[in-house]
Amino acid sequence: MMISHSSHEEAVMELKASNLNDVREFLVHDLQKFDLVSAGHGWSLYKTLLHCAQTIEFSMSGYPKLRPLIIRRTVGRIVLKKFLKNNKMKHDLTAPVPGAAEIADEGNISEAVAVTVKTIDDFMSYSGQYKEHLLFGKLSKKEYDEYFTLHYADHFSDYQNMK
Repeated sequence: MMISHSSHEEAVMELKASNLNDVREFLVHDLQKFDLVSAGHGWSLYKTLLHCAQTIEFSMSGYPKLRPLIIRRTVGRIVLKKFLKNNKMKHDLTAPVPGAAEIADEGNISEAVAVTVKTIDDFMSYSGQYKEHLLFGKLSKKEYDEYFTLHYADHFSDYQNMK
C-alpha cells in the first residue's frame, strides 16, 4: 500500500497490491492506520468493502445476471485483457453488481473488513470451478485474482487519507 499526493495537496490513496493476499494484508494490518474519506466519486468505505467482497463471492457462487454470451466472449474479454495488461482498471465506482442484493450505505467498518477478509480467504482456498464473470466470461483463478486486485485498487483510488 502506498499513499501519494495530488497536486491539490490532498492525500490520495493508491493501493499498490500484486494480488488478493496483498489486499488482505493491507485490510488486516494497515487500513486502521488511515482515516479514509471518499473524494465524492464513489461509495462509503463500508459499502465499497462489501461490494468488493460480493464480487469475489459471486466468482464462486455465480453472478446473479450475466451479460449476453456474445459480449462475454468478445468485448468483455478485450476489456479484461486491457485491464490486466495495463495493471489498472477504471470503472463506475457506484455501479452495483446487476441483480445483487443492495448493500447499505453505512455500517460497521470492522465488520465489513471481517467479511471481506473471510471472502478473500474463501476465494484463496476454493477448489471448485469458478463461475463466469458477468462481463468478462470464464476466468482462471489467476485472472480473477488479478482482476479483483485491480478492482480494489480502483475503488480505493476514490479515497483520501485525512490523517
